[in-house]
Amino acid sequence: MKTIRPLLALLAVFAAMLVPVQAQQPPGLLNLSFDDILALPKGRAVVFTTARIKSGGSVAIHCMTSAPIPARPSGGEQGVNVFYFGVKPDNSGILPQDQYVIPTTPTAAAGSAAAGTVSMVDYSFARVAPYLIASDNSARLIVAVVGYDVRATGAPATPFPLPKQLFLSAQLDIGGTALLLPAVQKVREAAAR
Repeated sequence: MKTIRPLLALLAVFAAMLVPVQAQQPPGLLNLSFDDILALPKGRAVVFTTARIKSGGSVAIHCMTSAPIPARPSGGEQGVNVFYFGVKPDNSGILPQDQYVIPTTPTAAAGSAAAGTVSMVDYSFARVAPYLIASDNSARLIVAVVGYDVRATGAPATPFPLPKQLFLSAQLDIGGTALLLPAVQKVREAAAR
C-alpha cells in the first residue's frame, strides 16, 4: 500500500501535465466572420481588395496614428483587429486564416498614444493553409480591419468605430515591389451615399 501511494501521486502529476492548457486570448479579440464584418455599421470596418500572393510574397497592414489618442480613464482599451481571410481556389467560399489585435488606446497611467506611432502586421505566403493554394501556386487573401472596444478589464470586446486619428494602409509585396491595396469598403460606403 505504501508503494502504491507514491505511484498514484506520480501518475496524478503526469496526468495533469497531459491536460491541454488553454491559450490566453488578447482582450480585444473579436469573433467575426467575413459576412459579419461586411454587415457592420459604417465606420467600424475597412475591407481591402483581394490580394493574390505567391511564394515569397506577403500582405501587410500598416496602422499609423496621426494625432495623440487619449487614454480611457475608466480602464479597458480600444484598438483594431486585423483579419486575414483566404479565398478558396474554386471561389466556393472565404475562410478565416489569422487574426491580430493592435491596441491603440493606452492605459490611463500611460497618458496618451503619441502621434506617429506605427504598427505593422505582415502575413506571408508561407503561412497560407495548403487547401487555399491554387494550381498556379498562388493564394488569394482578403484583409479586413475592424475597430474594437473593451469597456473594462475582463469585459468582452465589441465592434467599435475606428479611431479618427488612425491611418490604415494595406500593401502587397511581390519580390521586393510594394503595391498599395485599395479599400473596397470605403468605395461601397461612398457609392451608397
